[in-house]
Parts: sequence; C-alpha cells; structure tokens
Amino acid sequence: MKKINTFVLMCFVSVLMAQDINPTKVTVIEGFKPQIPESEKIKETTQFSDTTKIDKTQKYSFVEKTLNTDYEISPLNSAKVSGEKLSDLYRSTILFGGGTHFTSISNITYNSLREDDYSYGLAFNHFANRYSDKNSEKLKKSLNQVHLFGKKIEEKNIYLVNLDYDRNSVENEYRLLPESDKNRFSYSKIGVTVFSRQLSEYKLKHRTHFFVSDLNELSENQIHLNTALSKNIKGYPVQLEIEFDNFINYEKIFTTL
Repeated sequence: MKKINTFVLMCFVSVLMAQDINPTKVTVIEGFKPQIPESEKIKETTQFSDTTKIDKTQKYSFVEKTLNTDYEISPLNSAKVSGEKLSDLYRSTILFGGGTHFTSISNITYNSLREDDYSYGLAFNHFANRYSDKNSEKLKKSLNQVHLFGKKIEEKNIYLVNLDYDRNSVENEYRLLPESDKNRFSYSKIGVTVFSRQLSEYKLKHRTHFFVSDLNELSENQIHLNTALSKNIKGYPVQLEIEFDNFINYEKIFTTL
C-alpha cells in the first residue's frame, strides 16, 4: 500500500525548468558634441526666365479605329409637333328657293380642300321674279353674280387670280304699248395679284396688281397696273410705287354755260 501511494505521488509531480538569461552590456561613449555644418551659397545672383518665349505647341495624333458591335439599333424618327385641329371645311353648298310672283333663288358655292400650295373656289348667286298687275303690265327683275378665285403658293411668290361678274336687269312691259322699258347693268372684272414671300426688311419685297374691268359691255373699260417695291437700305426704309391707269370708251359729257 505504501508503494502504491509513492507511485501515484510521483505521477502528479510537476517539473519546473528555469531559463538562463545572459546580462546585456551597454557601452556609453563620452565626449559626443553635435555640430551643424556651415551653409554655402550656390549662386550670387538671381536669374529669371521668360515663359512666354517657350514654345507651348501641343501636337495631337488621331487614331482611326472602328468599333464593331454585335447589335443594331434603328434610327430615331424626327419628332412631329401638331397644333390645334383645324376646323372642318364645307367643300360645297347648294341652296334653292322659291316664292310667290314666280320668284326663284339659288346659291351655289364650291371650295377646294386645304392644300399646302394651292386652293380655288366658285360662288354663284341668282335671284329673279316676275309680277303682273291688273292692267296686265309685267315687271321683271333678275340678279346674277359669279365669283371665281384661285391661289398658288410658290417658293418665292404667291399668285392670286380673281374673276367677278355682276349682272342686274329690270324690264317693264306695258299692255297698251308695244315697247317696253329695259334697264340693265352688267359688270365684269378679271385681275391677277403677285406678291413676294420675303419677310426681311433688308431684302427687296414687291406687290403687283393688274386687272381689266367691264369687258362685256365695252364701255367705261379700265386697265390698271400697280407695283409697290420696298427695301431697307442702310437703316433707311425706301419705297417705290408705280401705277398705270388707262380708261377706254368713257362717255364725255359737255355742258354749255
């Protein structure tokens, strides 16, 4: 039993081992004196250089290189700007009417639809009636009017053409007389107008108007031509107007005092 206890005690004994450290030797040097070395000047004078005389040109070289991609894109479409919707146009209208005393009325109009560079139209008016009294005297009256127009828009000028016709007649037939009184007025006119589309005051602008009137009756005919030119020259507006009138077949009335 005593031997067993001695063996167990020997198993639980810790072994302690000490490290042997050698002493460090420090040597102190006596007589050290710190010193700063003397400075020396490099140059006696200061030098300046003019940087404006230095060539500052820079040269660039371009490298042409094509980048290949493995995808494709469609081109962009231009934007469309739309304003307010224009009112609808009635291309043509027809009106017929009638009444007592053999009255007839008609009105016809025709217009082309909206186009970018031209338009045209027609207007026709008619009125007529007849009347008979108790003495069998007849009175007739009629009115006919025609108006034609056309418009053409070119790059530099705009052209207008007009044709007007107006006829008004009155006739009175008597029962006891073979003759009758007639009074008729007829008038026609055709004209052309040309004016430039120039908007700048410093460019030459013009407006020309020409017409011939009363072709059908060959009386009191008129030939008219008018041209107006305008331009701003060195800040001063300059205008020139030329007009020509020729009156043909006008009746001359002489009075004696």
